[in-house]
Amino acid sequence: MKQFRETLHESGYSQFYLFFGEMNMRYRDWAVAAAGLRAPLKVLVSLFLLGEPVSQAQADRLIGAQTTQQLIDAKILKSAGETLTSNSFHLVVHRGLYYFCQVTGDPFAYLGEDSIALGQYQTPLWNRRVLDLCSGPGIQAMYAAQRGNEVTAVEQGADACGVQRINLALNELTTRVTLVNARAEDFVRSEKRVWDQILFNPPLVPLPGKVETPSVRHGGHDGLELVREILAGYRERLAPGGHFEFVGMSLSKGRGKRLESPLLTLAKKQRLSGRVHLLSRHQIGGSGVIFAMHAASVARSEATSTDTARRQLAVEYGDYEDFLLYYACLHANRGAQKSVLNLVDMAATHYGGWFS
Repeated sequence: MKQFRETLHESGYSQFYLFFGEMNMRYRDWAVAAAGLRAPLKVLVSLFLLGEPVSQAQADRLIGAQTTQQLIDAKILKSAGETLTSNSFHLVVHRGLYYFCQVTGDPFAYLGEDSIALGQYQTPLWNRRVLDLCSGPGIQAMYAAQRGNEVTAVEQGADACGVQRINLALNELTTRVTLVNARAEDFVRSEKRVWDQILFNPPLVPLPGKVETPSVRHGGHDGLELVREILAGYRERLAPGGHFEFVGMSLSKGRGKRLESPLLTLAKKQRLSGRVHLLSRHQIGGSGVIFAMHAASVARSEATSTDTARRQLAVEYGDYEDFLLYYACLHANRGAQKSVLNLVDMAATHYGGWFS
């Protein structure tokens, strides 16, 4: 990977990408700006941003034949004869780190705005023990490892683990992160260590269980299916003073002191205290954009009309009024201490996504 890193640095790849913003996906702007580039930057941008084919000989010269083969083995690149193309992957840059992430309808190495949000909101710790569950391509693990933490990353997808190994090697973080190929629900049963920080970005979309959608998205009826298992299973794996940090989407109704949400009910049931930042609300029913997207998913899955799907979802969600995007930082209560949740309502006037 050394030659690959040096070529990226010397070519100005990160500066080209970051001109359009960190973690940006401005495909058209990339293409326009790339028209006047010269090699080697032209080749790197073509292969890792634009998805255009390049010859394997060119790639081998620029990043090394061994690295080229590693990217093929990790399913990041596809080989066709003497030509290479991206397997729906982009190489993006954030906080000085390079990330291979997949941009497709059913990714095996998912990185989305929710991943970026947890990375941005993640509380900085130094020289502590950190656990990253549902680790995917490793964005949370690498942020934590940058600060000298001892990081364990747990990911159930073998292909996603392959991509994370590439990301770790590319950023020289392999020795700081222990990657475990396992389900979060299974890992806790064989592990007795405790952690100061447990991070996770689970499948979070609230959908009826029968709806067919990529597993990286489906969060169950209220978006909390895996969250429940993690909070219950890992509560005793928090070190004294340790905490959970996670993002997600769930359901809610009411406002202020009258706010009701399965998320708050779950936190109290698990005797957890701390902060829940309400980031944005999205109307269930009516012209709500997220509701319309969910209805389209149901319609495709059940081969029914969108109107029928909307009526089904209205029944499924009962009297809940909104989808609620949130970030939570929670610690376990000790003894008979009651759960105390501080709600930071950023969504009072914001109906967007994870950021204002």
